[in-house]
Amino acid sequence: MCQNNVFLGAALDRSRAYGILGIVTKPPRPVLLLDVDGVLNVPRTGCEAVRLADGPYAWSFNPVEPALPFLRWAWTHFAVHWLTSWRNAANVIAGWAGLPKITALDADAGVSGDWKLEAVKRRFARRRCSVVWIEDGISPAALAWIGARPNFRYVETDPFKGLTTEHIRAAAEFAHVPEMGLGR
Repeated sequence: MCQNNVFLGAALDRSRAYGILGIVTKPPRPVLLLDVDGVLNVPRTGCEAVRLADGPYAWSFNPVEPALPFLRWAWTHFAVHWLTSWRNAANVIAGWAGLPKITALDADAGVSGDWKLEAVKRRFARRRCSVVWIEDGISPAALAWIGARPNFRYVETDPFKGLTTEHIRAAAEFAHVPEMGLGR
């Protein structure tokens, strides 16, 4: 027991020495898990869809008003991951916004049911950084799982309206990143 205390004391002394020497580690970037349909993509009457190409496929994208500035802001302040049924095809939206491709979280083979929750658990269950999940609806199991983790925040959009400035502010506030600069 005494050796453990000595080891712990030595670790604490090293920790203090790093601080004194000016060695500072940056906290990990907050994570943003981003759905497409009902968040960024919301068909509206009188608005023409943007056709996005991806190989032999063309995707119909009806961007919500803050989509373009939001995406550019998100790529700057978060480690963004698609969490959408579009899977990696969502990167056509990144291309539309002039941003680099990012990874999409996906289900493991054989996972049925709430594949999004299982993908989040597999990738982020042990992470301590802030994780914001913007989605237009998740399961009660996902809500309970997120509710038990203080470093996770679920931001729910109305699937008929999509992302709003209030959602963006909620994400920024929780993750302690600068706001996007939209008017109130």
